[in-house]
Amino acid sequence: MRVRLTCLSVLLVLGAVIALPASVAAADNYTYKVVYNYCHGADPHFKLKSFAAGASNANKLTTETWVEKRPGGSHTWTKVYSWSTARYKFQINGDKHWLTSWRTWNGDRFNWYRIGFRLRAWHNTTLLSSQVVYSRKC
Repeated sequence: MRVRLTCLSVLLVLGAVIALPASVAAADNYTYKVVYNYCHGADPHFKLKSFAAGASNANKLTTETWVEKRPGGSHTWTKVYSWSTARYKFQINGDKHWLTSWRTWNGDRFNWYRIGFRLRAWHNTTLLSSQVVYSRKC
């Protein structure tokens, strides 16, 4: 009987997760799309497109990007490089706006590497949405 109740509760939780939006940002008119995310040997290649829907109150999108390294036997990721923040300002006009960013890092066979993106939507200086997305580890 206990096993049946456990299975039933797991199914109910899974059903609720499937019914909810994929992310909080998606529910608030801010989404992103992974264009590509792959490894070429030890080199991560990552491209994202962030969107502000026409119904949103955003007038600026930003993307911060960095590379993290994890030595072979370690469990700790450390930031080894950061790129300049990409910014796209626009007028609130009911149109969908987007910012596309892509990064590649030349890794090595002795460490794991991944690329991190912090996608943000703004209305002037007010932060409306923020998400962190990581590439595959290579």
